[in-house]
Amino acid sequence: MKNDRPFKTIDEQIDGLISRGLKIENRGHTYDVLLNNNYYSVVNGYKKPFIKKDPHGNFLVPERFLDNCKFSELFALYKYDNELKNLFFKYVIIFESRLKTLVAYRFCEAHRNPYDYLSVENYSQETRDLSNVLTNISNLSKKIDKNKNASYDNSIKHYIVKHENVPLWVLVNFLTFGELQFLFLALDKDLKEKICKDFSKRFKETYNSKEKIDVEEMQMIIKSINLFRNVCAHDEVLYNYCLQKKIKLSLFNKYYVDNSKFKNISKDSKTDIFVLISLLKLVLQNKEFKEFICAIKSIHRKYQGSFKCVPFEELLKMMGFPESWEKRLDINTIA
Repeated sequence: MKNDRPFKTIDEQIDGLISRGLKIENRGHTYDVLLNNNYYSVVNGYKKPFIKKDPHGNFLVPERFLDNCKFSELFALYKYDNELKNLFFKYVIIFESRLKTLVAYRFCEAHRNPYDYLSVENYSQETRDLSNVLTNISNLSKKIDKNKNASYDNSIKHYIVKHENVPLWVLVNFLTFGELQFLFLALDKDLKEKICKDFSKRFKETYNSKEKIDVEEMQMIIKSINLFRNVCAHDEVLYNYCLQKKIKLSLFNKYYVDNSKFKNISKDSKTDIFVLISLLKLVLQNKEFKEFICAIKSIHRKYQGSFKCVPFEELLKMMGFPESWEKRLDINTIA
């Protein structure tokens, strides 16, 4: 069998980078970076902004790095992206935790018998929702089965032994974000609207806004944030990530004073990092969001001087950040 990707020692990897025009300032440091961080993750994941293109915008073949491009710039983008992933993950988890709490509370408020969450009749009766309902019930059942017989102590096992049932407010903490998404999609219309109202109430009071988050918008928010969460959790490249599955960004026009990022956007437009930030503003508390933005700016200040052959502003554009991006996040308030 032909092997067109043979194993290469780290010294061979470094020599290959040099042959393609990348400047290695400190070979020993580069060796340590590649030994401890993986060539594929550092180089293949972050080389694109630093590769030469032809007049038509296509990458040169064979590949060549931009003139005077240094390994330290490529590694700086890798480190910048890692810090960004950790930050985004932190605030996505805050939203995830709040959503779990509200979903469990509103469901149990309406359905108070043990294991009501395993009954089809307690979910949406719409034909289009049947698949979500069945998937959700299967997820919840498997989660109980997996943990009730676990060799280690956990709250599901504890509740079954002590109380002979597992409340949803306990079970929900064991769900992945993807499983939580199925749970929300399976709910009937009234419960979905109550949860949206819970988020909308704080949003309207905080920003003096007349707008409310409707069910379709909340489903898009959950779906989008979950996909970005997976990128962060699986340590994939975040800075230039865009959703493969598009959302109708035009639905978010109503929220922002300067909505040029969203205005007249078709359903096929890119859902990038800046859009993710915009969505998080709708569901995080004001203090949390301010801390989030301050942390983003702090990371930007830390790394903006690390790039010479590609301006930091160009990297921000790849991420969807428009000029004066903070101002673009101002909410449209009641006059």
